Amino acid sequence: MIRLLRRVALTLAVGLVVGITALVVMATVYEEEVKAKLIGALNERLLVPVKVADIELTLIKRFPKASIRMQHVQVDELRTDGQPADTLLAAQDPYLEFNLWDLFAGDYTVAQIHGKQVKLYPGLDANGAENYLIWRTDTSAGQSRRPSTCAR
Repeated sequence: MIRLLRRVALTLAVGLVVGITALVVMATVYEEEVKAKLIGALNERLLVPVKVADIELTLIKRFPKASIRMQHVQVDELRTDGQPADTLLAAQDPYLEFNLWDLFAGDYTVAQIHGKQVKLYPGLDANGAENYLIWRTDTSAGQSRRPSTCAR
């Protein structure tokens, strides 16, 4: 009986080590691709630059979801009055989560965003324009998009 328990425990331990090793290897292999797509998508869709100290792909910290962890993120406001831009959003440790299995298909659609010490400073500039309208207008008006729903 003890021999059987020992075999089961050893099998579980080996399976756990192999699983964690596979996740670390996958994160290393896909990290550059995911980072390049994220930075490209942000630059394409935002009117202001996003400052990020570090970006990493993690498959273990928020398992079973894959996450892009960014450190020390700062987004400046958009001003129309000629004054220098101030901080619109500051976040210490935001995570952009997506499905782990979508990693293989190259689909990095963000499902949830989590953050630590996130501060948002929305407001109006001297011309009365909103400082938080940093998203480019959608030029693909011919395509209709259905809003996603979340079942709980």
